[in-house]
Amino acid sequence: MIGRTQIVLLALMFLLAIGCNNHDRHKAFVEKYGDENFDDFAGRSFFIRNFDRGGNPIIYVFDETEQQAPCGMFFGVIVDRETRTVKSTIDDHLPDSCNIDKEVSAKLAVRFSEYDINRLTVDSNKNVHVIVTFKERDPDQLIRFSDLQYKTEEYKDWKQVKGNWYEKKE
Repeated sequence: MIGRTQIVLLALMFLLAIGCNNHDRHKAFVEKYGDENFDDFAGRSFFIRNFDRGGNPIIYVFDETEQQAPCGMFFGVIVDRETRTVKSTIDDHLPDSCNIDKEVSAKLAVRFSEYDINRLTVDSNKNVHVIVTFKERDPDQLIRFSDLQYKTEEYKDWKQVKGNWYEKKE
């Protein structure tokens, strides 16, 4: 029979293992893509919303590059996971006033799919925000600051992974 102390120790070990996995995933991403140029993604967010019946990711693209009047709507792209090509797009709900460059967004969605992550956002200052895997309550977050001047008070408790890459503490 397992005692109360053993249960507590097992639970603590499990929680530590989960935390290490997030750090390990972050470190692996930074090692592989740490020097990647994400400038083409500036002003856009990409995230995997779901998967189609064939297991292909359905990627939503939010394009805020049109500074005068961003439409705040998403453009959907289904990427063939084997060929890494655009299988289809979802844009029937976009109003005509949205000036989203669908061709560029689709090409970037394919590139995004190659990173094998859940979310990528590059803001107007070219800070790269990444969610490697999504957990319902607390997504594991990673950010590369284009310049440390953008590491504001909001990020004071984040820990450095490597260079200008930081992760949210567990």
